[in-house]
Amino acid sequence: MARRGKGALLSVLAAVPTATLVTLSTSNGLYLRNQDEFHRDIGVLGPFLAGFVALLAIGSLVARWRHSWPGRLSFWAYQLAAPCTLAYGFLRADVPSLGWVLDEWVGIAALAAVWIAAAAYLASDLDPDLALVPAAVVGGVFLAAEVSLFASRVELPRPSSQARIELAPGDPRRPNLYHLVLDAYDARFFPGTLDAGVQAGLRGFTWFDEAVSLDDATRESLPTVFLGRPLGPEETLPDAERAAFSSRESLLHALSERGYATLAFVPALFDLEGSLFDAVVLHDENRLSAEVGRLDASSFRDLWVATHAPRFLLRGRFAEEWFIVDESGQPMALMPGILSKSAPIASRQSFLKFLEAEAELPATGRYTFIHLLIPHPPYTLDATCRLRGAADVAAPERQFACGTRIVTELVARLRALGRLDGSGVVVHADHGSFETRTPEGWRVHAEGSLESLLLVKPVGAGAPFRIDHRPLSLPAVRGMLLEAAGPASAAHDG
Repeated sequence: MARRGKGALLSVLAAVPTATLVTLSTSNGLYLRNQDEFHRDIGVLGPFLAGFVALLAIGSLVARWRHSWPGRLSFWAYQLAAPCTLAYGFLRADVPSLGWVLDEWVGIAALAAVWIAAAAYLASDLDPDLALVPAAVVGGVFLAAEVSLFASRVELPRPSSQARIELAPGDPRRPNLYHLVLDAYDARFFPGTLDAGVQAGLRGFTWFDEAVSLDDATRESLPTVFLGRPLGPEETLPDAERAAFSSRESLLHALSERGYATLAFVPALFDLEGSLFDAVVLHDENRLSAEVGRLDASSFRDLWVATHAPRFLLRGRFAEEWFIVDESGQPMALMPGILSKSAPIASRQSFLKFLEAEAELPATGRYTFIHLLIPHPPYTLDATCRLRGAADVAAPERQFACGTRIVTELVARLRALGRLDGSGVVVHADHGSFETRTPEGWRVHAEGSLESLLLVKPVGAGAPFRIDHRPLSLPAVRGMLLEAAGPASAAHDG
């Protein structure tokens, strides 16, 4: 009895290498590199853990049947799936001169032929019993390494914050400033959302229709707004971020000198710990709906497929450029841009949280920065900012209409609270869109547009909505905000 139990345990352990490499090793690293994008929800790994258990069960059964010819062939085919997985991943990632072959059906067919031929050869010449102990040892090492790596790098979900936002009041003589960034709101889409009702709601605003960003990526563009200048040729992104959010050169420092309290509602894109913001509310600190988790799980499966499947199977499913890579060339996000289908929903829910909290926040002396991943793709929202139905086709113009709706909701809320006329409001994109409409439909480009929405309402009751054709770049926003705040030496007199 003890011998049978030992044999069963050995069969299970011998199945671990293939089960680990095919499921856990291919998914854990992707999750760890992107866990903030998935709101630190390890539930997205559920299907891969289930796959690990299923492969473990299959491998265990194959090992128990290893003494018959079909069983021997199946045993060796299962065991060789592990080195084949390693070879496939290594060649595609590290040997581009050969790896491209594995993105075509001929290369996959050749790899499969080698796999089956090697399994048949080993089945005819080598006793499977000789492989059980080495496979079990290797499996234990692989599994321990995966668990250790994951445990050392995984981050716990941020606790949901339903409490009142604690923010000390700023100088009551200063007007409130509202700084809303609508990610990737290309100015070319704005006229299509600008009906008479929107124009009436935006009374007091000026649209600078020739505004451009200095870069087509958020991490490069937003620091230029807070610094009021282009990034230097030798300036690294970490240095630019520190200067933009934590240094004396920052807009935040200039506002602090004027007595402002500073608040941010943002995604987990920049590391704002230790920044000059007095309070930061991350989008995933709000209680996110169940649909966010569902969309995160779907997006992670897409990322896994786009990362590991040969390209001939993906053509037509994803854009030509499937994912953004980090500095080491590792996959970070599906193109275009933010990878999770839940990102716009999480931004929308965070914005609604802000609108609800606004009445309890200081009515003067406060600068509020809001960065929403809207209308940035993926296009999961309709024009009313609700999750589009499963049967609805993704349409960029609907999510851009949602972006305009958000602006009008902000204005309406401030007007209802009696805060609009006495406040300065700046709304802008951080860059343009990666999409253009063609006769064949929407086309994604590797480089995005620089044409960026820019709407400005100075302090005071407003004239009718107007359009200004002067060319501006987004670093000018810093000066606009400081002009609305007033000089550092004296309170703004309205």
